[in-house]
Amino acid sequence: MLRQFATYNAALLIGDFDNAMRYVYNDAAKYFKKYYPSLNDYEIKRGFFESSNETIEIYKKYQEYGIELNSVVGRLLRKIKQGDKIVFVFEMYMNLIYEDNRSVYYSTPEIVVGISENLGRNWSFITMNEDTPNILRLSFTNEFVDKVMDY
Repeated sequence: MLRQFATYNAALLIGDFDNAMRYVYNDAAKYFKKYYPSLNDYEIKRGFFESSNETIEIYKKYQEYGIELNSVVGRLLRKIKQGDKIVFVFEMYMNLIYEDNRSVYYSTPEIVVGISENLGRNWSFITMNEDTPNILRLSFTNEFVDKVMDY
């Protein structure tokens, strides 16, 4: 999971959205289809990254000054398993390293949901927000979603 999450975030930082889309939870596109019926799944997923352009510009600016930006997985908050499906809920920080690794800044954590439907071989991810429970309900029971959301 960690390797695939790192690949996903590295792709996001450099604007490789086609690669990043491989790691977006498919039910997110299905869920948002009701709001954008004229768009296909690819176009909906691509829309998830529209706000990433600002982050990419910041990343490029940091690089010019020798500052490294990367994502760091923090605490595992919950692990829920149901058959072949595994869900991890974890904290993710953006990390700034500068001055020859002597100074480090960690952002406020973002909560991420990692989802595997094949016992952890492949992972997809969504950021925890108000839409998350409804997205998860497309493939999971209410009881399972309640555990993921910690209700």
